[in-house]
Amino acid sequence: MSGDEQLSTTSDSSPAGSPAARVSTVQGGWPALEEVLRYLDAEVLRIVCGPRDRATAVSDVVILDPTDPQSAQAGGILLGVGLAPSAGDALAIVDRAARCGAAAVVFRTGEELPAQLVTIAESVDTLGLLAVPPEMAWGQLYSLMRTAIVSAGSVAGPNQAGVPVGDLFALADAIAAAVGGPVTIEDPQWRLLAYSNLDYAIDDARRETILGRTPPDVWQRRLEKAGVARALRSGAGVIRFQGFEGEALARRLAAPVWAGSELVGSIWVAEAGESLGADAERELARTAQLAAIHLISHHASEDVRRRTRGAFMREALEGRIAASGGELPLRAEGPFSVLGFEHVSGESAARTGDAERILSIMALYCEDVNRDAMCGLVGERFWALVPVREAGARERTLELACKILDRVERAVHVQLSAGIGISVGRISEVPRSRRTAEHALKLLAQRPGAPRPLHIEDVRAHAVLLELLDLAAEHPTLLDGKTSAVLDHDRERGTRYAATLRAYLECWGDAARAAERLGVHPNTARYRVRQISERFGLDLDDADERFAVEFQLRLFAHRPPRDDCQ
Repeated sequence: MSGDEQLSTTSDSSPAGSPAARVSTVQGGWPALEEVLRYLDAEVLRIVCGPRDRATAVSDVVILDPTDPQSAQAGGILLGVGLAPSAGDALAIVDRAARCGAAAVVFRTGEELPAQLVTIAESVDTLGLLAVPPEMAWGQLYSLMRTAIVSAGSVAGPNQAGVPVGDLFALADAIAAAVGGPVTIEDPQWRLLAYSNLDYAIDDARRETILGRTPPDVWQRRLEKAGVARALRSGAGVIRFQGFEGEALARRLAAPVWAGSELVGSIWVAEAGESLGADAERELARTAQLAAIHLISHHASEDVRRRTRGAFMREALEGRIAASGGELPLRAEGPFSVLGFEHVSGESAARTGDAERILSIMALYCEDVNRDAMCGLVGERFWALVPVREAGARERTLELACKILDRVERAVHVQLSAGIGISVGRISEVPRSRRTAEHALKLLAQRPGAPRPLHIEDVRAHAVLLELLDLAAEHPTLLDGKTSAVLDHDRERGTRYAATLRAYLECWGDAARAAERLGVHPNTARYRVRQISERFGLDLDDADERFAVEFQLRLFAHRPPRDDCQ
């Protein structure tokens, strides 16, 4: 059965849920600000003071330009982009908004708004004053509010069928009841966002999708080949997928969910007994339109939550979080493990354009281990802070890192290395775990054949040497003394005293084994050792001196290339 035979579409002139498809529902009378705000989660937007006039209408969302008097318009929700609430311009902007009949002014801040701003807004019956957290992107807020205005203007309210805005599991249950089949809601990258819990029979594809939080790779490739993914991205309306010949796979309906020109997800309904007919298609098309505001609200609140947690994670990695420091976005008690990821090629993570997709995959798997897990990009590396029980922590973090590496390689086509740090008991100790994860990454870079991922406990001896190297960088006097004189002699005279001395010490004073390693006669090795002892005053019968010399030789061996002659 060919791809074209496996699916059919119910075309539409514009993507479901787009403002162009539904603008007529609001042209007769703009929605009230109160209705628009019902679509916005409190985590995304905080109402500092609402208009006393419940009929205050909203006509548009406007990016405010303080230098352009025309940018403040009647009925507009004004976004104070780049405007600090404490600045003098903020007072003038709120006053201008009040005089022109704007519906609301939005500031981005994590602090309380100044009392003067609140006083001005409260003196006007038709003006609302709103605030969004610093982690909220202005572009995302603009898109969310535009969609909220369109959705508020529709006949159905935001809580249709008792579905709170942004509750995707409740939405999936409502769609399943309305359409008549089990539902999954996915994002444009095929990640499972929610699924219905009503009592329907399910097939293997649905079961594996729910268990794996994403459709299996084989399933994704076959959907791509069948043209389903292309049809969803093209906005061609409801898609009827007939399944694959010879497989016990339920037929499905799928509908893209659009917010303006942006595809924000898709809804899948499988047949469960009765055939999904034309009525089911129409109902799915209608609910796909209503789902846009739910998906955008969900994405916005999730993004704010992850940005907040990501900022906290960066502070924790740097050791700027006190163990008893007030309310934290995760538990203060451990144990915690830090996982570090970087491009195998050494390419900049920020410049490849894949950072967001990689972080999404990391978050998907890390939060599956523990919902308190946090992920972020710091510098050129991706980091994960994962609360994990001490018993079996090594095995669980290795398994987690393997899943992330495999998924990123298959989905993003990027090869990463992963270093896993020690487990620590408290949030204030997280920098220790980070340092050991960095050491694991360094060892991976130095040893291309090492396994990916690499847990620091599996290379503890090598990690200790890296710690000592860091210490030597801070205390260069650790490299002073007779060993330094040996290396200087090699550089100036072309001798191989350092190599001979290191081989001799590593072979526990066995001149024959050292000679074999160096490729010289045993007598030559013995002669060189005597020469070194006499010329530089080394007492190789002294255990402390032997230890100090071998330690310094190893430190010098890992220094920059100028000492490579040894």
